[in-house]
Amino acid sequence: MKVTRRQFLQAVGTSAVALGLSQIQVLKFAEVLARSTGPVEVIWLQGQNCTGCTTSFAGLQWDGNPEALPADVRAYLDSAHFGGTSWPATLPASISNDGKTTIDDVLLDIIDLKYNSTIMATAGEAADALLRGWMTTSNASATRVLIVEGAIPTKAGKYCTISATVGGADLTVADAVAGIAAHSDLVIACGTCAAFGGIPAAVSDPAFPTTGATDVSAFLKTQSVNKLVVNVPGCPIHPDWLFGTIVHYLLNSFAGGANLDSYGRPTFYYGKTNHGGRCPRYQAYCDGMFALTPGEAPNENNRKFTAGLPSTGTAPDRTLGAPYNIPLCLDKLGCKGFSTGADCAFGGPGSGAKGRGWNVNARGADGNPAASSGNSCINNGHPCTGCTEKGYPDKYSPFFTY
Repeated sequence: MKVTRRQFLQAVGTSAVALGLSQIQVLKFAEVLARSTGPVEVIWLQGQNCTGCTTSFAGLQWDGNPEALPADVRAYLDSAHFGGTSWPATLPASISNDGKTTIDDVLLDIIDLKYNSTIMATAGEAADALLRGWMTTSNASATRVLIVEGAIPTKAGKYCTISATVGGADLTVADAVAGIAAHSDLVIACGTCAAFGGIPAAVSDPAFPTTGATDVSAFLKTQSVNKLVVNVPGCPIHPDWLFGTIVHYLLNSFAGGANLDSYGRPTFYYGKTNHGGRCPRYQAYCDGMFALTPGEAPNENNRKFTAGLPSTGTAPDRTLGAPYNIPLCLDKLGCKGFSTGADCAFGGPGSGAKGRGWNVNARGADGNPAASSGNSCINNGHPCTGCTEKGYPDKYSPFFTY
């Protein structure tokens, strides 16, 4: 199952909107790959975490429909740079039987994943030697990316060690992160535990005083390791957020701190809150229609709702006084979407709003997840918990209030 750079570009191009890429950026990315002489090498380390981000990333999937590519992008990719032949109708069956690019293609042929203790095949001394080698030497012929999932214990290394040994002693995650980051081009703090400390660093976590868990960026500063750290928080992350961050790094999108917010998060994915036109319950918020108990639907619990009250109603299919049939706003139940920078909520039918749901099996014509084929906390009736924000979970608890 070999995916060429040209086929990789097809996958990226057809998912350009989902990854936050403009048409010009797709062309630029094609040029970057054309000039590149080496792969993107990745080491993925697990700190104090639940492995939820690895599990979520394993669901990465793109439709392989080249017709979604703009004409000039297609023309460039049909040029001599990438073989000089026209695109097939779908990705070859040898890549994916259903014409989609999946996590297998990405990890095996696009990103050179050197190490991830959860999903890698390498084991034993070969895996240990790989870590030790990266901790002591650089590789100018490849782009090196260190992904860290989970918080870093600072008080006692024994609380999070790796099977490898250095100088006869067990290799701690703290030492591995410091050593490998020093020889990497980019460090990605994957998930809220890595980006902001998350649950392991929460005051409410009884283990915190013992482990002294902290986030990746703060830890590297204590080790005098000066590398670009991009925070990709989420509990868990959406797979697009992580892979899109790598693509944007190759495009030099983060040079000089550009396109990163004050928390080091890519603004492509965290620049707007879940509240607003993207939220499937936003119209109910505007209408003043709020759920008071978990799972409450309009006209339940002897509460009567009519469209247009207290507002006049704006949707053309809603007549003043008609039964209200829009999902109720979750504000009164503790929804944190008002202050949560993320794009995982998405508009309901007819809203025209796009977002990024989980469990996505299909995408819209523009490459964005279709509203009918994904899910999120808010869409599923659970208030947004603020999981992409610094201070989670303490600052955002309790998740339900009623």
